Amino acid sequence: KLAGQDISKEDRKIYKQGLSKIVNAFGWGLPDADSQNQDVEIPEKVQLLANQRWEAKSNKDWAESDRLRVEINSHGWIIKDDKEGFKLEPEKN
Repeated sequence: KLAGQDISKEDRKIYKQGLSKIVNAFGWGLPDADSQNQDVEIPEKVQLLANQRWEAKSNKDWAESDRLRVEINSHGWIIKDDKEGFKLEPEKN
């Protein structure tokens, strides 16, 4: 909301373009909205593989962890580890 009003998708795009120009003037950048996973449903099979991989990694079974990562990739997904667990993202074409 802007000043208590709902913003249309088109207006949001215009505001983001303006903000992007200002931010770029300082030599910075904004993340690309297309690169963010907004409402992307993870297939059940991929989620299961990711959970199995996390368990293998937790048990220091590196060979199984690597094998599962490759299998996840074969389904068109990338798994990224962080301190709290993992994140799944669709591969960009």
